[in-house]
Amino acid sequence: MAEVKEVLGTNLLLFTKFEPKYKVGDIVQLRSGGPPMTVVGCDAREVHLRWFVDNHFHGECQPINAVKEVREDASLQTSR
Repeated sequence: MAEVKEVLGTNLLLFTKFEPKYKVGDIVQLRSGGPPMTVVGCDAREVHLRWFVDNHFHGECQPINAVKEVREDASLQTSR
């Protein structure tokens, strides 16, 4: 995916390659705590998340700076 940037004062557009902070399948958690969540998408500003709690499927988007990556083995221990 490319990100488009306009050069101020010109008609020139720059295309830069966008590297998402998280990739699909990464396990993250809100910086304030909560259940481990699976990344299902990510763009420059938001991360799209899915998770299960008490056999209920949940999903939402969060600002990218509101989550942190957690070790997969640590998240598995908390979900058992």
